[in-house]
Amino acid sequence: MAIQTKKLYKIVISIGMLLLLQLIFTTVAIGEGNIILPKDMNQNKVTGFIVFDFNYNWTSSAIIKSGFQLEILGTDLTATSDSRGYFEINNVPQNVEEFTIRISKAGYLAREVKLLNSYDKTQTNIEMWAGDIPNDGVQDDIINMKDIMAMAKSFNVTYEDPSYAEYKDLNGDNAINMSDILIMAKHFNTNTGSYPAIEQSIVKNIEAVREDTIKITFSKDMQSNSGLSSPLYGDVENVAQYTIKNSDGVIITISNAIYSAADRSVTLVLSGKQSGDCSISIIGLKDKLGQEVEPVYRIINIYDMTAPTVKNVYYSDTSKNKIIVVYDEEMATSGLYSVLLPENYRWDNDISNGTNYEVLPAGSTVAVLPTDSKVVVISLGQGRETTSNTSLKFGSISGSVIYAVSDKAGNLMIPGMTRNADLEPRVTIADQPLEITSGSTLRVRVTGVNLVQVSQEDFAYTLTYNSAAPSYLTPLSAKLVDKEGIQYIEFTVPQDTFNAYTDLSNVQMKTVVNPKATISALGTAITGNAASAVANYSTFRTSIKSVSIYDYYSVIVKLEGKIFASELNNFIYSVILFQGMNSIAINGASLIGSDTCSNTILLNTGAIDVTGTVTLKTLPDVFVTVKDFNGLCIKGNTTGVSGRSVFVAGNISTTGAMGKKVKNGDTITISLNMAPQKVSTAVVEPDVSGKAKLVIAGVGTITGFTCNDYDSGITANVIIKERQIVITFNVPSEGNSLGFGAVNTMKFVPDPTFTNIASEPVDVGVTPIF
Repeated sequence: MAIQTKKLYKIVISIGMLLLLQLIFTTVAIGEGNIILPKDMNQNKVTGFIVFDFNYNWTSSAIIKSGFQLEILGTDLTATSDSRGYFEINNVPQNVEEFTIRISKAGYLAREVKLLNSYDKTQTNIEMWAGDIPNDGVQDDIINMKDIMAMAKSFNVTYEDPSYAEYKDLNGDNAINMSDILIMAKHFNTNTGSYPAIEQSIVKNIEAVREDTIKITFSKDMQSNSGLSSPLYGDVENVAQYTIKNSDGVIITISNAIYSAADRSVTLVLSGKQSGDCSISIIGLKDKLGQEVEPVYRIINIYDMTAPTVKNVYYSDTSKNKIIVVYDEEMATSGLYSVLLPENYRWDNDISNGTNYEVLPAGSTVAVLPTDSKVVVISLGQGRETTSNTSLKFGSISGSVIYAVSDKAGNLMIPGMTRNADLEPRVTIADQPLEITSGSTLRVRVTGVNLVQVSQEDFAYTLTYNSAAPSYLTPLSAKLVDKEGIQYIEFTVPQDTFNAYTDLSNVQMKTVVNPKATISALGTAITGNAASAVANYSTFRTSIKSVSIYDYYSVIVKLEGKIFASELNNFIYSVILFQGMNSIAINGASLIGSDTCSNTILLNTGAIDVTGTVTLKTLPDVFVTVKDFNGLCIKGNTTGVSGRSVFVAGNISTTGAMGKKVKNGDTITISLNMAPQKVSTAVVEPDVSGKAKLVIAGVGTITGFTCNDYDSGITANVIIKERQIVITFNVPSEGNSLGFGAVNTMKFVPDPTFTNIASEPVDVGVTPIF
């Protein structure tokens, strides 16, 4: 590491150049001991998606969207669209005011798009028209009769035929037929110059200004602070309008959204530092006039531009020859600035009478903790030990010799920063995040100095945390795992303990009163009788289970899992409904079975052929913003779920007063989507204490009545009225104790033997309330 005096002039030049670059490109934070080095002096790029104006099978989506060639004319800058239709052209020259992008692919009409270099930095959606078929490998930039004739050569052939050509199969259904000709007809007799100008997005720019901060700039004033106590749907400060996911698809929590009317920008503050490729979806924002902004989807790159910092330095009462250093990120372990080089540290074992830092004792070693790459352990040589007055210095300058440490990205910490050692904190899971990772595993985060061994006997978990007396069980096994440099304990529990219906707020982990076999790197046992936070994440995300046609203008969706009513708008934005090749508009949504949280949704739609089938698909995962009852985005399903008309009880209502006594002549009406086969009698029967139910033979049961004396002489008549079942109560004149429950507490549960006039059974999974 030592630098020879004869090479001093090289060091002087290097330092001078470094300081010059810092002045131009970086921030120097002397007070924090940080040096932020430049990473990329040219981040100009063009990004976007290729889109289309025709329907296609989502199973062929990747083939259709990929393979578009993009080039900036006059340069060698090119890109190819991926399976999402996404493209990214990097290193766009900054000294060019305007440039032209040419987009082409076999079977599509090429187009040229002009953009200003100060253009909208969000993605550009570029629509491409299908129909310019290559003739002897050459396209003529026109969709005309030549293309029709080229298609005719392969008409009515499938992918198994030698004359099949993928570029002629415009909708990707593995056949070249009339549907492909109809797609060509949309833009027949057009040429490259026929494309309309691209409308610029209201979202001008999206950039990561820090590892934990994203700034979005708009071209218009945005709807802001319309809610009295919290932002409303469409407000720019409503964090629910934004969904950010890392490269693993995990949602990144947005802790705050701060709008600046002065520069029409919103700053999203993330819960922690991020790096790498992240996706952001912006859906439902409104401008100041209340007009909804078109959804924006973008891949953003978050770069490590910050110098490392020391989070903690610890000494131990049990292992007095060791010093533990906790950095905020992974550090360099090779080269001149490696954290493993003892000479890059100085120490003072007693700062009570002033400081006198010296080199580490001979024989000292430095090692990265195996369980956490951001933690290093300094083992002091010569039998030296730490005290409560120990202090550590990171890097130094001694004559012509420079010592320093850096992170893996090369960001240096200014030499000379000091940190006094604190007594090692007890390792704990108190209030730490708990995650469900499979049907039989869960893991909890650990704080304090890292553990080196763990035993399941030191822990207990509960699935009934919110009950009056939660019951706790011992896990089957436990092991230490590392997730992005953070230590967790992963536990196994009995098979199929967790599923999509598991309420995360009922799951918790705690340590026993006196743990013995879960030990830190310095030999200290984990803190006893400490409880984690309730679970906040599960790999079991809610998904679409089935879809069925209810009537001419609505469908019923059943979920594996549940969502809140407040997420219905996001659900509409996250799915697409098809009948055949035609998309069906979704105009609204409501829950069935609960007014707050349910697994059944009624979608109000455009016209539907009730004799056919419908298919409901989600957008790709990156665009799905609807969250389930646990706050997790529902699982994407771009293949879709199909269904036909099914016999369903979609609604129930009464002429009586909710929360009041049942009166003579009060009626209950069960609305069906098909005519029922027959009905018979209805009888009031006892239910749980203080409750009663109305049992309709062969039809189902209505629960939720209040009753102190169910045997009060009340009877009920049942009739079929077209697609309705009407129950009329006969109440004796001397009065009764039977009453309607409160609003949204009474439910109709169909009987499995209940059928329509075609003897098709009712869907017992749909249970409307009133």
